[in-house]
Amino acid sequence: MRLSAGMLLALGLVLQACTPLYVAPALNGPLLSEPGELHIAGAIEATSGAVDLDLAFAPYDYVALMGGMSYGSTTYDEDHEHTYAEFGAGTFVPFGIGRFEAFLGGGYGDARGDIILDAVESDDWIGGSGDYARFFCQADIGLELDFLEFGGIIRAAHVTFWHTGEDGRRRTVQEMFWEIGSFFRAGWKVFKFEIQAQFLIPTIPTAPIANNVFQIALGIHLAFDLY
Repeated sequence: MRLSAGMLLALGLVLQACTPLYVAPALNGPLLSEPGELHIAGAIEATSGAVDLDLAFAPYDYVALMGGMSYGSTTYDEDHEHTYAEFGAGTFVPFGIGRFEAFLGGGYGDARGDIILDAVESDDWIGGSGDYARFFCQADIGLELDFLEFGGIIRAAHVTFWHTGEDGRRRTVQEMFWEIGSFFRAGWKVFKFEIQAQFLIPTIPTAPIANNVFQIALGIHLAFDLY
């Protein structure tokens, strides 16, 4: 119990060390299995308060489309807000009860949060707002049953912010993140409850973009056969 409490305390200190400028959207791993499938998912990120909507559709064999939107204002600091939308395309490969998917995509949004003045020489953070572009590649794999689904996702996301700080200076900063997570769904074939857990790992330890390190999302997942 002492170890668990200490880990939670350390995580809380990390999360509240600065206001995140970049809050990753919820995981979108639909686990498509055949043409004509439409998946709609909605989630609330419990660790940030963001609300996410995700879509996925399989128009043909092995062809998959995906899209998503995210809006949030963090529960632990009122100085963060973001809106974001993305679109991606890729492939899906069913094998028995297993599913594999891969996507390439990009998105655009705006946010308000913290940025480091000098990632090498300073640990001072300033607040500001700006627009950002995000390009990603994703692979996910999972198992699908009538009443149960689970899997894992790994995404590499390149994020570029055009940022205006409180000092009035405009900066452009970039960072690459590994976004690694898992999801679990339970319910009926068409309607399932979902829980997700995701870690954000910057490729540069002194990343100039403040980000949330860990997030949990709760939501629902719907799947329909259109043809």
